[in-house]
Amino acid sequence: MNALQQTHCTPKENTDAVLKQDLITLLLQFGQADAVYCLGTTYNTRSSSGIFQTAQPTSPQVVEMVLLILLPEQNSRELQQWQDRIEQQLQKLLAVTALVFSASSFSSWLNNGHPFAQRVYRSATLIYGQPSMLPDEPPKTTSPENEHNALQTSGLILAKEFLAGTELYLLRRQYNLAAFLLHQSVEQLLSTTLLLGTGYYCQIHNLGRLLRLCSLVSPHLHNIFPQHTEIEKKRFQLLQKAYICSRYNPNFTISTKDFEILRYQTISLLNWFTDYFQIKI
Repeated sequence: MNALQQTHCTPKENTDAVLKQDLITLLLQFGQADAVYCLGTTYNTRSSSGIFQTAQPTSPQVVEMVLLILLPEQNSRELQQWQDRIEQQLQKLLAVTALVFSASSFSSWLNNGHPFAQRVYRSATLIYGQPSMLPDEPPKTTSPENEHNALQTSGLILAKEFLAGTELYLLRRQYNLAAFLLHQSVEQLLSTTLLLGTGYYCQIHNLGRLLRLCSLVSPHLHNIFPQHTEIEKKRFQLLQKAYICSRYNPNFTISTKDFEILRYQTISLLNWFTDYFQIKI
């Protein structure tokens, strides 16, 4: 019998060097990059057992990566376009979530002790290039405890208030607006998780992307919003679409069953958040 198990490995663990080289080859078809870092890797590990085996061999396969790509000077809109194009191109080989910044911005963060830049500089695996703008020894990260606690509290309060707001709309049978508030609660929890866990604040409404980035903090978040079956995928897409379609698309609908499942998942995410960051509520 065979089992397929998903595991997450840190950037310092061994990854497929040939696959990385293929990714870089595809990436450079768009132009020159100053540096590419691997921030995280997801593996599917295929294991087997049997009465004729003396051991249980495993065969890990890379299925997803999170990459940080530093490009020559670009404006913010160009960087967003590059990010979308790069991800689309690399999808031919592997599921990739790309964070694209200008090398000068990253260097500035590093010089100012930005916690995300510091973590990348000290721990991430450089798989291409050698940034010339980085200091020989960056300053130590400064992250005051009171600032950290304030971020936790503000993110948690907003998430709880959005979740509580769904109850009012449920009483009024306004399921679409209730779904919108669910989206806002999940978005707040994920973006705060990413900020507290990595030091990087991602101001987006794409829950799928936030969830992939938050796998850098904990791989267990994907278990809260499983997407193994078509029904699970469509349900998560409903939550994603609720940000805009619940307000502006008259054809958008969400069933009571789907809403209750999504609400339960949101509460599970809230509970995970408080446990992981050890917050008392």
